Amino acid sequence: MIAEHDLVHIVVVGSPVDPRKQERARRQCLERLVFELGNMDVSQVWLESRTQSLNERDRRMFAALHAKHAMPVELHIDFALPTDEPMLWVADAVAGAVGQARRGVALDVRAALGTGIDEIDILL
Repeated sequence: MIAEHDLVHIVVVGSPVDPRKQERARRQCLERLVFELGNMDVSQVWLESRTQSLNERDRRMFAALHAKHAMPVELHIDFALPTDEPMLWVADAVAGAVGQARRGVALDVRAALGTGIDEIDILL
C-alpha cells in the first residue's frame, strides 16, 4: 500500500550504536534528517511522541539547531502519537523494511517499496 503512493522517504542510519548512547545517536540522526528535509523545502515534520521529558529534550535540540542556523526557521517540528497521526505508521514501516533489508531479512518487502527511499548512512 505504501509503494502505491508517490512518497519520498529519507532514512538516516547511524552506526555503530553504543547501547549506552542511544539518545546521542538519535540526536545525530535527527540533525542529519532535518538538514536533508530543509534542503527539500519541507515545512512540517511530525515525530512520534515519547515521554514528556524526552520530547522536551528534542525540542531543546531543535531550538539549538535553529539558533546555529543548522535548521531552517520555516521547518516546524511537532509530536504526535500514531493513533492521532496515521502517517507516523508509514515512517515506522519504511524504517522497519530498511532495517530488515540491511540485516538480510525480508528483502522482498524493501524491494516492494521501490526506489523512493533515500538511505543516508552516518558514522556515529
